[in-house]
Amino acid sequence: MADWKLDIQIIVAVGVGATIALCTQSLGWAQAPQTSQVVAASESSISPARKTLREMALRSNRDIQAARLDLESARAEVQRVDVSPNPTLFMQAANTEANRYRYGSTDRIVRLEQTFERGNKRGLRREQAQFLAVDAQARLQDAIRQQWGALDGAFFDVALAQRQALSNRELIQANEYLLQATQKRLNAGDVARLDVQRLELELQRALNEGASLQTQINQSVLQLAQIIGEPAPAALIQSAGQELVLDSARLTRMTQEVLASSAMRQAQVRGERADIRAVLARIEAARRAVTLAQSQRSRDLTLGVQAERAPAFGGSVVGISASVPLFINNDFSGDIARAQAELRSAQFELERQQALIDLEIARTREQVQSASQRALRLLRDTAPAAQDVVKSIEFAYQRGAASLTDVFDARRQLSIVNAELALASAQWAQAISALESALSLESLQ
Repeated sequence: MADWKLDIQIIVAVGVGATIALCTQSLGWAQAPQTSQVVAASESSISPARKTLREMALRSNRDIQAARLDLESARAEVQRVDVSPNPTLFMQAANTEANRYRYGSTDRIVRLEQTFERGNKRGLRREQAQFLAVDAQARLQDAIRQQWGALDGAFFDVALAQRQALSNRELIQANEYLLQATQKRLNAGDVARLDVQRLELELQRALNEGASLQTQINQSVLQLAQIIGEPAPAALIQSAGQELVLDSARLTRMTQEVLASSAMRQAQVRGERADIRAVLARIEAARRAVTLAQSQRSRDLTLGVQAERAPAFGGSVVGISASVPLFINNDFSGDIARAQAELRSAQFELERQQALIDLEIARTREQVQSASQRALRLLRDTAPAAQDVVKSIEFAYQRGAASLTDVFDARRQLSIVNAELALASAQWAQAISALESALSLESLQ
């Protein structure tokens, strides 16, 4: 009677295993941790560890530092151009009679000249530089937004690698336990030595995989450090995989919230995101450049006063002068045409950037939806079924009702399911982060 019940249990386990195999084949293969939960994306309140990593990136990230230096240069340019032309002081001493070089008989001339700009050139230069400084500040904020998005992606890579390593350690422990049980059965004469040898090989394979996963973790941490600009403290990332865990209900809620938010905020993002603000500032600067180029046709006036001590004329004389340029060879048509072309280019850049934002939001929305659906299927159905199959097969093997090959197949099947779950979870988390980054309007400094 007991044997009959055991046979029924094995048949059911094998049937469930076949069903799991079909499910996993339709979902694809990957390597990932054994878990019934998924990696979480960044929410409105991020974890203290990620906040600290962002602060480090804000301080040390090289792209952010370069953008900050560009801003300093742009602000200095405002000071540089907001000035009037310097006056010119001219002094001369020269003899007026041949072969007589006495100082008392020399002509001494002092002349002071000042150029007065017309056409509001100084004001236009200042306004153009101010808009370019606004452009530089918006580009700094956009650089921070992009680097924080890259930081999130790298952080989730570290978390995924840690989950894979955790799954591998669980597999190693299960193999060690099964090896001990099989050795006891070998001593009792229930199994052949070949089964023990096969288990030892499987354990060695898992140990080798663990070493490879540790290398992957190290590489992910190095990538994270490259984005930050300095080594990431181990205390902040050693539990990243455990930190980013949530259940299916929370995954569904977060997905719905971020998708609804993206639909409502897209129009605002197209007009107010940092990269759009930068382009708008460049358009205004280009408009000032066109007006400035046209203002060059307003002739600047140079006035001068002169005092001369002329012994040959019996005393001192004074004079005044005025000069204006003659637009004979250059009427600045080329400067005006170039400024107008740059304005049109900036206006086209605005349209192009808005189209790219629409594409970015649409692409990340699709990635969120796809990864969410795949992770939910695995989380709710496939992973629990695969775990039940392993338990049933291992129970049957310990009682001699299943072969070691059946155990290996069931465990590898579970590993494939867990791998696909972890990969879908990481992709979902990164897509959520990318969509939130695309929708970010935060004024970052």
